[in-house]
Amino acid sequence: MPEMTIQQAMDLAMTHHQTGQVKEAQAIYRQVLSAQPDHANALHMLGVAMFQTGDSSSALQLISRAISIDGAVPDFHNSLARILLLIGRLEESIQASRRAIELRFAFPEALLNLAIAQFHLGEIEEAQSTARKVIELSPQNPQAWNALGAMLREQGKSNEAIDAFQTALKFQSKFVEAATNLAGTHRETGRLAEAIEAYRNVIVIAPDWPTGHYNLALTLLLTGDFKQGWIEHEWRCQIKEPRPVCLDFQFPRWRGQPLDGKRLLIHCEQGFGDTIQFVRYVSLAASRSGQIVMLCQPELVRLVKQINGIDQVVTQGDPLPTVDFHCPLLSLPYLFNTELQSIPQNVPYISSDAEESLYWRRRLGNHQSKLKIGLVWKGGKFHIEDRLRSITFKHLQPLFKLPNIQWISLQKESRAEGILLADLVDWTDDLKDFADTAALVDNLDLVITVDTAVAHLAGAMGKVVWMLLPFVPDWRWMLGRDDSPWYPTIQLFRQPSRGDWNTPIDQVLNSLQSFVNEFPR
Repeated sequence: MPEMTIQQAMDLAMTHHQTGQVKEAQAIYRQVLSAQPDHANALHMLGVAMFQTGDSSSALQLISRAISIDGAVPDFHNSLARILLLIGRLEESIQASRRAIELRFAFPEALLNLAIAQFHLGEIEEAQSTARKVIELSPQNPQAWNALGAMLREQGKSNEAIDAFQTALKFQSKFVEAATNLAGTHRETGRLAEAIEAYRNVIVIAPDWPTGHYNLALTLLLTGDFKQGWIEHEWRCQIKEPRPVCLDFQFPRWRGQPLDGKRLLIHCEQGFGDTIQFVRYVSLAASRSGQIVMLCQPELVRLVKQINGIDQVVTQGDPLPTVDFHCPLLSLPYLFNTELQSIPQNVPYISSDAEESLYWRRRLGNHQSKLKIGLVWKGGKFHIEDRLRSITFKHLQPLFKLPNIQWISLQKESRAEGILLADLVDWTDDLKDFADTAALVDNLDLVITVDTAVAHLAGAMGKVVWMLLPFVPDWRWMLGRDDSPWYPTIQLFRQPSRGDWNTPIDQVLNSLQSFVNEFPR
């Protein structure tokens, strides 16, 4: 293929590539490479195109080969940096970005990749400085403003972050990521009206994006707008990335109609707490004259088996019995038109096994003269907002000064943290599932916890629970109240401002002093 023909082919491939015809562009890049195997830009652009169609391994190989042929082209290093960034190889991405910047000092795209990689590595100050350099070079760059906003948000500089996200949207009005970040920042600072408006704008930009609807749902539910909130909440089952929220089956979805003796598979979704909270709806589904098969997490099987209305319990990996319909567990509030006033109030709806409870009562026998209080201070580390809801063990230190209390750890892996306290009993190694935990909790006088599955368990058992909540909590705890419409025995202690755990801890301490004084001995 003559050189001019190769150039024409490259021009045609680039045109296809820029107009979204990626596979057509790939085919032409390959034709160029069959004629000239060391054509560096064809290798580079084919690598970019391969990444766009999901083949990151081939992309890295092709671009690395292009660099080996001509390492003086800054765009090659920048493309390598971008792909390494997107697949999470952050240190390597930083190296490639720095090489691109060495070759072209004023290179906003490479600086932006560097800033984002620094941010994800936790180098917030360095990342922010780099992002501001991008903005100096490219003042109307929406991606740079969005990145800067994310960094300011991480630092708790919410007002500045909001300004940055709004600037990004000024330069690119349909920038979904910036619009979502703006809404999320409003939400976490308690500006719920602004958050709802911003999430509605996200839906205008991307009407078929399920995550946008889901985010709106969680904010509506937080405000107590259950009617519209449950409708938007149904979009969660269309979320497929990074993993599906709901399971999917070949048999029909149940829509709340009479079952007339047919079998309904109700399947859990999301966390343990969600299953415990919403399993109360199973009796309502069973009242539609059907047989209920419950698919739940292995850790909850023994606990769920004793719920009224459930005919059979299976878990992931078990063969499914023949059923007629399926329904995600968290769709039941929608199907039963749940409003604040109509939340099923069948608490307690979970109980412990009598023999297992007796076992723990005997084991606690040496501490009968003391108030027995269970403690949980951390949630699951994979929860998207765990950094907001969890506290350190050190936060609880003021509580341990009170006399006549036997503290019982309900925190799994607390020993791994090296926590040593004479008055803290830790039997969590013996708690193999939630039925074991329920039997221990049954013998406690009080549970003090952050927002975890243990709070749901104790609340569903009708035990007294004091829960420590962040300034803007998960939707189910709502705002502006110290009680829960879901669990009548839970009392809520809230942060008055973001990050302030001292105030709710002090409130718990004051309440606990009264609780100890009133405890019969």
